[in-house]
Amino acid sequence: MAKNSEGDEMNYKRNDITISAVKYASIIGVEKSDVLKLMEHKKVKTLGKGEFDINQAIEAIEPHINKEEIKRKVHSFFIMKGGTGKTLTCYNMGHYLALLGYKVLLIDLDPQCNLTTQCGVEYDELGVGDDILDILKGKKTITECIVPIIRNVDLIKGSEVISEADEFLKNKAASDFILDKKMKDEKIKERYDFIFFDNHSSVSKASNNAFIVSDSIISVGCPDRYTYNGLEPVLSAVQDLSATLNKDIRFNVLLNNFDPTIRAQKISVDMIIEKYGKYLFNNYVKKSSDFVNSTLTRQPFFSFSGNTSNALKDYAELLVEFIEISSNKTTQESTTEDNHGIA
Repeated sequence: MAKNSEGDEMNYKRNDITISAVKYASIIGVEKSDVLKLMEHKKVKTLGKGEFDINQAIEAIEPHINKEEIKRKVHSFFIMKGGTGKTLTCYNMGHYLALLGYKVLLIDLDPQCNLTTQCGVEYDELGVGDDILDILKGKKTITECIVPIIRNVDLIKGSEVISEADEFLKNKAASDFILDKKMKDEKIKERYDFIFFDNHSSVSKASNNAFIVSDSIISVGCPDRYTYNGLEPVLSAVQDLSATLNKDIRFNVLLNNFDPTIRAQKISVDMIIEKYGKYLFNNYVKKSSDFVNSTLTRQPFFSFSGNTSNALKDYAELLVEFIEISSNKTTQESTTEDNHGIA
């Protein structure tokens, strides 16, 4: 049985996720032989076809990875548009960071609960409590609701009736600061390197709580006019919130599922770069069948994709940039407004 960083045995929700030495090596930037030596040293057995159990693999590798000190820990994924791949991005980024030894908390604020089910929670496990709604209503602490998914990735389950929080909190004082207070009281930031909120596409009491504790808000969008139109209200909200809280909240845009051979997408990208260039990640995620396969299998890209997969490569490169941003090695002003690697 796998153990956590304190040496305690852990019952993880997912024991069906695997990774090969080749993929692990490519993600952390070492040779395959280096990964195999560490697996052998920790007596991690292969499960066939060169695959290793993800929990045992991370346990073997993470002590040998040099991690950056993370300054911007809390990130909200939000855009006023559905179907952009926001949830899969949140899920996959969290799991990739786990491979690098970072401890991640995923929090599902979307009533569709797609992040929750993607993590392996079954539909009949929804609506039974110990979820984000119980936390917002004060019935449970954050700690009481944490579900260990894999080594280094924990989850706060979503609620299909999270809209009840709006009515419940309507007349309560400081109702937008509930998560802020709970996270401080329970020292949640001290326990994690990254905290990701997967927000619904509309603003609510739940999303207000997430935005207030966030160090950045990330809009994930497909390169089209609807994404272009949806960015302005998010940017405006981030700027207003930053001024109100006297806090430097960063805004970033990630282009997702992009096919540079499609002229209409290229035109949309040019429009987005012209207006929002300094907010764009330099890396983007190309169109890939792995998105569909990830939802079908409820697995991260690195578990099932081929070694030459666009998604596998794109996310590895994206995470390098994301960690630099989160460790404050780059500033918003220093972001170039060139073609952002887009041909």
